[in-house]
Amino acid sequence: PSFSRESVNKFTDVFVSMTENRIAAWKQRETIEVFPELENLIVDMGLHTLMGLEPSPTADTVKELFDEVFALVFSISYGFFPVDIPGTAYQRAGVATQKLTVALTELIEQKRQAGAHGDDILSQLVRLQRDNPDFTMSNLIGSAAGIFRGMYPNVASALVCAFLLLALHPGILEDVLQEIHDQLHGNTPTAEDLDGLTLLEAVIMETLRILPPAYWIARISRAPFVLGGH
Repeated sequence: PSFSRESVNKFTDVFVSMTENRIAAWKQRETIEVFPELENLIVDMGLHTLMGLEPSPTADTVKELFDEVFALVFSISYGFFPVDIPGTAYQRAGVATQKLTVALTELIEQKRQAGAHGDDILSQLVRLQRDNPDFTMSNLIGSAAGIFRGMYPNVASALVCAFLLLALHPGILEDVLQEIHDQLHGNTPTAEDLDGLTLLEAVIMETLRILPPAYWIARISRAPFVLGGH
């Protein structure tokens, strides 16, 4: 239910506000690096919607810990030398993961003490755990981390790819801008407006088809098995 259209639409105003603030900061700059700008925007959105965190030192700490863990876990040295000895990426990833677990545990406890009434995904997971004893604390932390990983930086990558494809197809770009103008008339979009932006949605869907941000998922088998004769 947390990812139904109705649930996501609740955050439309927040998404619009965060995006407008980010774009406003671009106006004083002649050149920008698109990916880090969009990445920071998506992180702010994710911390708000997934963790219920506004921009703050706590949010910065959680973001930095996620950055550290993901950078280590997806590094070449981690994959080719998974040995838990001091100095290795594997060992440092373990330490970083423990720090992240502590930070998420503290955040979960804060939400639990406050009643976990928020619409953010973590509050919903806390309520789920409260009503389902089989959903353990480890499940809760793992789910929160997994959801954040699925969002960041994949959404930023998808947006950058959409910008790239629109730049390569100026005719489509012109049609998209015309559709936005005709639909919004210069106003900020609402959740209801999105249904009328059919070409924009088609561009996003085609971007995800041509340049998907999550094109493979690694899996480690728990037991020997045969796949295609291998």
